[in-house]
Amino acid sequence: ELVTAFGELGVDTVQGSESNVLSRFQLVADLFHPDVILRITGDCPLLDPAPAEEIVRFLEQHSRCLFASNDTLISGWPDGTDVEAFRVSLLDDTIKHSSCGPYDREHVTHLMKKICTDRRQFSYVHERPRDSTSRLKLSVDTAKDLERVRTIVKTRYYFRSIKPTRQRFSLSETSKSAAAAGLLNVE
Repeated sequence: ELVTAFGELGVDTVQGSESNVLSRFQLVADLFHPDVILRITGDCPLLDPAPAEEIVRFLEQHSRCLFASNDTLISGWPDGTDVEAFRVSLLDDTIKHSSCGPYDREHVTHLMKKICTDRRQFSYVHERPRDSTSRLKLSVDTAKDLERVRTIVKTRYYFRSIKPTRQRFSLSETSKSAAAAGLLNVE
């Protein structure tokens, strides 16, 4: 269903092994020949595109940087807004790495970060000031999380009279909707 929906929107998709995410990234690299790949996950439906754009732009402007993210564990960005970008050369090195086991094939960037650290290669974490939105959980890992996200989306469309079609979800709009729904205290 998702592939069909993306096709109707004119978005190219790639399908591959469910357990070997690394091989799916390799398929993308082989088909589209990008210099940089942006990794976003399906459990982050309210992703603000701004940090993703900033991270890709940073990689494009800093040729020595191989990996960049807004790691939500350390950056101040809320859980559910996480994005990672990496150069295809790092993907190639990760695939060739001798310790690339099943965990690394599923959790693609884990080994990439280790390779950057071991080589003392330049990597970057996009940070932002911590505020009340830093505590907001926007990823969907449980049924409770899904209900929270649905409430935020319904509240956003109700108060803003926006039809749910290809609208960008900024963190500002998402946090206002969360506050209006009583899920966050935002001034």
